Order: sequence, then C-alpha cells, then structure tokens
Amino acid sequence: MKSLLAALFPSDCRFCQASLYSLSRLPVCPACLESIQPIEHARCNVCGDVLAVSESAFGDACCRNCSAESPAYERAVNYGPYTGALRQLVHLLKYGRVRAAAQPLARLTAKACLQLEGDIDVPELLMIPVPAHKARLRARGFNQAELIARAALRDIEQATRRRVTLDATAMLRVRFIDSQVALTAEERHKQIRGSFKVIARERVKGREVLLVDDVLTTGSDSSPHRGARFADSGWTNWRCGHRGGHVVHRWRARVGNTICVVIARPA
Repeated sequence: MKSLLAALFPSDCRFCQASLYSLSRLPVCPACLESIQPIEHARCNVCGDVLAVSESAFGDACCRNCSAESPAYERAVNYGPYTGALRQLVHLLKYGRVRAAAQPLARLTAKACLQLEGDIDVPELLMIPVPAHKARLRARGFNQAELIARAALRDIEQATRRRVTLDATAMLRVRFIDSQVALTAEERHKQIRGSFKVIARERVKGREVLLVDDVLTTGSDSSPHRGARFADSGWTNWRCGHRGGHVVHRWRARVGNTICVVIARPA
C-alpha cells in the first residue's frame, strides 16, 4: 500500500532530489542518511575538537586550547562535522519544521554518548534540553533540543547503561539571541552571557546532568565561566556531542557533574 501511494503521490529527497519510493514523514532518502559519518580523526579528550598531528602523538591527547586554559567542563564528545547531510538534517528540523528529522538526529546523539564509557560513575542521569526563548517557541512551534532529547532518551540509556530522567523545565532562557553560527568565539561568549537561568536548583543539585542542544559552536551554552548562569549552581560540566550539530552535556552540580553531548560541531 505504501509503495502504491508513493507511486501515486511521488516526492523527492529534500537533499539530493532523488525520487522517494516509500512513504515516510522524513523526506530524505536512505543514501543521504547513510552519508552521515562520524569523525574518524583523533580528537581532544576534553573538548572533542579534532587534534593537530603534533597533538595526536600522545595517547591521552589534549588540544592546545584546553592545555592552555582548562574549560569549565570535564569533557565533550561529538559525532560528526556540521557539513553535508548532517547540516541539512539539522536545518530540516529547525527551519523546515520537519519534526521527523529529530529521530535520526536522536540516534546520532545516542551514538555520541558511547564515547562516555567509563566516565559515568552514578546509576542515574538527569537530561536537560537547552531551552528555547519564548519568542523562538512561538515562531517555531517547538524546541528542537527537547524533541531530540525525548527521542534519544531510551537509546542514551542503552548507550550509557544508566537510567536517564528528562527535565525540560529546570532551566530557562531569559534573553533572546539570534543565531551564533556566523559569529566569532568572542562574540558568541559575549552574546550568550546572562541568557540562561537555572530555576529548579533543587532538582539539579548534586545530579549528573546531560545537557542536550542541537548545534555546538564554541561551547558557550555549556560553559558556566562564559556567563550562562550555571556557575550559580556550582556546576562544572562535561560536553559530549556531534561536531557542529546536536549537543548533550553532562554536568555534576555542586552536588553533582555535567556532561555535554553534541551531534555536530563546525567543520
């Protein structure tokens, strides 16, 4: 029946324009989805960035920036570069408002969490999607970070072998900001300062937290020392995710730790 309907009402892949021969809520062909591959190069054990040849000569490698100044988080891992089909998939969700795109992005987020093996020493994690400003919610109709977090919940539990609880109301975005992708690192840090507020400290205090977002640029959203108000709760944080796209952070509040998982980072 699906094949018959597809023949009667044909559609094309949003990315490569190839004909789609099966009905799906996600208008992307299997070939484009399969083209999304993880980063194979050596990456910094702290921020997850690809290491230079000289930096990757050591087993427990750390990039030059993290060696010079330790970030406010423990670690960040990522999946793939924010290019090609991965970038298009993120845009399809955020700007095309195709909610079905959250499912494959959620699977990539969970795969990024596999890199956290051995880093988690508690039986339960608290997962918090980075909140969207109310104006953005009105315009878009949803918070893409929350859609991804909800879709990834069970797979992240399997990847981390831990129970994961989702809390989408513990943090609030109090200041509207435009896209940061085209900004410099310094501009991003300045823009993000004072944009978030933890409104349920009793629910995060002492917990291991996974902070989930879609695009990680410089880690401004996840770094307490960058003015995101997390420092008020005494959080340090971990970041793990994809190189340029979705993010999940893990924190340990003063009473705990934070991890960040990102789907993509700028290439």
